[in-house]
Formats: sequence, C-alpha cells, structure tokens
Amino acid sequence: MVSVTMEKKGWRSAYIRSYAIFSMKESQLIARTGDANAVFIKKERKGLLVFPGALGDFLCFLPTLKWVSERERGSNLEVAMRSDFSELIFSRFPPVSVRSLDCHEIGRLFATGVEEDQGLRNHLRSYAFIYSWLGATQPVFARNLKSLYNGDFRIFPFRASQSKMHMVDYYYSCLEDRSPAETSVEIPLKPAAVAWSRLFWKQCGLEGKRVLAIAPGSGAMEKNWPPSFLGTVNRWWRERAECKVLVIFGPVEEEKMANERSWGDVLLVKGLSLGRVAALLAQCDVYLGNDSGLTHLAAALGIETVAVFGPTDPVQWGPRGRNVSVVTHDVNCSPCDPSMMKACAHRKCLAELTPSLVIGLLEKTFRQRS
Repeated sequence: MVSVTMEKKGWRSAYIRSYAIFSMKESQLIARTGDANAVFIKKERKGLLVFPGALGDFLCFLPTLKWVSERERGSNLEVAMRSDFSELIFSRFPPVSVRSLDCHEIGRLFATGVEEDQGLRNHLRSYAFIYSWLGATQPVFARNLKSLYNGDFRIFPFRASQSKMHMVDYYYSCLEDRSPAETSVEIPLKPAAVAWSRLFWKQCGLEGKRVLAIAPGSGAMEKNWPPSFLGTVNRWWRERAECKVLVIFGPVEEEKMANERSWGDVLLVKGLSLGRVAALLAQCDVYLGNDSGLTHLAAALGIETVAVFGPTDPVQWGPRGRNVSVVTHDVNCSPCDPSMMKACAHRKCLAELTPSLVIGLLEKTFRQRS
C-alpha cells in the first residue's frame, strides 16, 4: 500500500458556480474638435456568461465554452470560476485570466434593494451581452438583472427540460440551434503536472505496468457501485501479471471511504490538484468509475473508460470520449429522479450489476493491449 496525499483539496464540489467573461475589441470613431482627421480609439466590448455546476457539469459545458471562445477569436477572455477548473482550459482556449465567481457584482444580484446601486448598474452595462445558466429559478436574480441591465441578456435553465437530451447538446443548443461539431473537448495537460506525474510513475514502480485507475466516489453516494464489487475488480486486475491499481479519492471519499487497508496492495492518492489528477489519468491504461466528474474527465482525456451507471441516465449524462463503455443493469425503475434515488431501499440498478460484467470489458481491453 502506498498512500500519496497532497495539500491542495476541493477539486470537486456538489455545487460550483462559475462564469466566463468574453471580451472583444470594437473600433469606435470619435471626432476630436478641431482635428482634420477622425481618430479611431479602441474600446473594449465584453460579454458575460454565467454558469453554475460541478466538475461533470463543467466538462459537459466545455464544448459550448470552446465554441463561444472561437466565435470571439482574437478577443481578450476573462473567466471567473473555480480556479481548479482553469487547469482544464489552460492553453486550449485563447489567453484567459481567471477570477472567482464569488465576486461582489454577482453576489449583489442575489440581494434585495439594489435597484439604485449605480456602481453595479455601470458594471453590468459594460457588457454587450449576458447569458446565464444561473437564476432561472431565482426571481431576485432575474429581477435585478432586468432592472439594472439594458442590453441583451438571456437566462437559461441549468438542466434540460428534455430528459433524453444529453447535457453537452443542451448547453450548446441554448446558443446554437444544432448539435456541437465536437461533443468532447481535448483536455490540455500542464507541463509541470506532466513532469510530476512521470516522476510519480517512476518512484512508484509503474513504468512498464498495466495500470487500472479506480475512482470509487461521485457527487452522491447513491450513484456509487458497491465497494465490495470494486474490490473484486481490484483483486482480479492485480492478480494478472505486471498489473497495478491506482485508486483516486476526492474530498468526500477521503472522509467516508478511505479505509486504506481494505484496498490491499494498491496506490492510493488523495488531495491532488485537478491538473495532477488529469496527468495521472492520462498515463493509465484503463479507468473505472461511477457517474462522476472524474469519469467525464477520464473520457475527455481519451483513455479507455468504463463508466458504471445506475440511477442516473447515460443518455443524458454519459461521458463522451473516444474510448468509452457504459455499463448498466436493466431494471424497470432506472433511471429515476433524484428524490427516488435518495429514497431507494433496494438499489437494484447497482446491487445487481455484478463485477463479472465489468471484468468482461476489462478482459477485452487487457487482451487488446497485450
């Protein structure tokens, strides 16, 4: 057992708000009194996108973010979001600066009595457009935005009303009446994170090994495949020649599932930055996880991904990538809505999804890579 812990935590949260400010240059003609010639002065034209969501939501939103950034090619781009997520768009989009969504201006839109806030009014009116996936169910937010802002603004529901529309397609359809040309976005890896992961690989004796990454958690415990089933797959993989298992814990799993002795002879990592997690995943041969942000990340990185789905619908939430297999068990009540998922007593959609199904897929991958 090797346990690796880094100080930086919190790369996944159940509720994360982020927004992006897109800037472009617009020439404005201003005639100076007494001048014979007109003078062109560059004036910044900005747009604001507001997006709330966890890691999986954000990865589903990336194709839309990419499309907007390419539409505004040549512009300055400011992104206000969790700083962790900046590691997923660094160098893939035009140069950006990152700030937190928890800024004064956005926070004020949730307050009452701000109609006469001239500073907030001036700030909002500096944007040529505001598109928000936050506030559709927040009357105060919508009312304040309408009162203070006189430009082009649209507020979209955060979730699709059509349960059979994939979230990638939904976010994109809010701005374009068609499906995105790219349904997944290549995730860049920072050179420093890649160098760290290679050193980790060498120090942990993983060079030349077949490595299975397992992420046992998700944003809701009800979506998690039983730990005993993961343990069966873990033991099966390690019994094969030259095979190792890497178990990746997020903050929630560190508290509830990180009984290191129960995992056996594995490499257990926790507390990593999102950039380092991505760099580690990129070196693995195959990934196994639940309906989670990490599973979306593994799929986007292009590695062989096996995603276990139970109460949630893969038609709407399935990870997209070049090498993705989704495993489900057909029961009448699955998929179900969140309230039913929380109240379910039998969890047949996961409890009856036996390890043999997953092992069969991994066996196929093992033979292909032999």
